[in-house]
Amino acid sequence: LSPDKLPEILQMMIKYPAARSHMLLLGPPGSGKTTAAQSFAVALHGQQSNKFASLLFLNSSDERSLETMRQKIYPFVESRMQSLFFTDGQAPPKVIIFDEAETLTDQAQCALRTLLQRDTKDVIIIFICNSLSHIHQQILNKFLIIPFAPTTGPALKKILDTQVPRLDSLYRRGDIRFFKQCPNQTRQVTEFLNKFLHATTAQEVYDLATASGTP
Repeated sequence: LSPDKLPEILQMMIKYPAARSHMLLLGPPGSGKTTAAQSFAVALHGQQSNKFASLLFLNSSDERSLETMRQKIYPFVESRMQSLFFTDGQAPPKVIIFDEAETLTDQAQCALRTLLQRDTKDVIIIFICNSLSHIHQQILNKFLIIPFAPTTGPALKKILDTQVPRLDSLYRRGDIRFFKQCPNQTRQVTEFLNKFLHATTAQEVYDLATASGTP
């Protein structure tokens, strides 16, 4: 998404640092939460070349434990890598996005309390959730909750009517068995399918399906 197509509250946070907050993007699957979060981070940081120093994206269903907080989150926050791209005092806040945040363990969520108390000029935490039922009450009040509506009928019809170039492949029962027999590849395949389902043009779908290394 281009910055001008983001929800108005996210546009305000990009323009006005004082308006920034930790966020919880809430809505059903396919409502644009993940795309909005990633687009917000890119717009905030300006240069895609430094995203690895400023943006950390985690799928919480795979990385949901307290160890993830200790081994990935806190080292990322304390890293000085941004100094390679920005002069002192000019670096934007680091952004940590937790997709499917409701799958984080209670211990992992509570371990984020210290970060959620930090100034948003240093770090912004974004939770992406389908439901609030498993978000720990001790941290829920630290987030600005931004609701996302389900995809509208006309928008969904446009996606479903997209003409996709014919691919020389068939979906067989063996493709389903792959998930059981090759668990080490399950995450890669799941990420591919997620991108595939969120593609909005025929060219995007074709590029994903024919890219080198496609599972």
